[in-house]
Amino acid sequence: MAHASWHLATVGGIARLQGRLDDALAIGREALDASALHAWVPPVAGAELGITLLEAGATDEAIALLEHTLSAIGKDAAEGSRLRCLAPLAEATGSHDVLAQATALLESITAPPGHAWLTADGCYLAIARAWLAHGDPARARAVLAPLLTAAARVPWVAPLAAASLIDGQAALAQDRPSEAAPLLRRAAELASRHGLPAIAAQAASGLEQLSRHR
Repeated sequence: MAHASWHLATVGGIARLQGRLDDALAIGREALDASALHAWVPPVAGAELGITLLEAGATDEAIALLEHTLSAIGKDAAEGSRLRCLAPLAEATGSHDVLAQATALLESITAPPGHAWLTADGCYLAIARAWLAHGDPARARAVLAPLLTAAARVPWVAPLAAASLIDGQAALAQDRPSEAAPLLRRAAELASRHGLPAIAAQAASGLEQLSRHR
């Protein structure tokens, strides 16, 4: 059942990417209910459901869930487990202290050049969005750089589309339209081709913003 919970959490994340938020919430709750049977599964299930709740606009519930999951796994939990919860919590709360903790954990990842922790792409994305919300697009882009490189090489479509979108948004915030345009076009193309409606809509909005400034 523990491994079933892991797979359910992943399926819930896929449903979220496909824009099926009701399904994603239902599957995510099922994954969370089954996750107590193994120590490393609750942070995965909690983080995936927390991200879905955020996308659904249920910010207070997302914060409560992520804080509860962090408390349940304890301060001595594996760094990766804590990072999975701290990253979306930083985005949800807007707390600079939480964001600093999450960023420090992310930056402590040891990987060969051109590699990233692709199965925790949500951590990179949430932290980048949080830095962008704090008015620091350069920091957001630095966070995304290893994910973009690794996802493009594999390739891994969903992380590549999502990271391209946020990097494009950050480039727009830096007033670098020539950098933003290809990133947003890649996000829009991948999202349209592979059925990722939220990314497609945001990329289209960014491209429209670019066209107005020409």
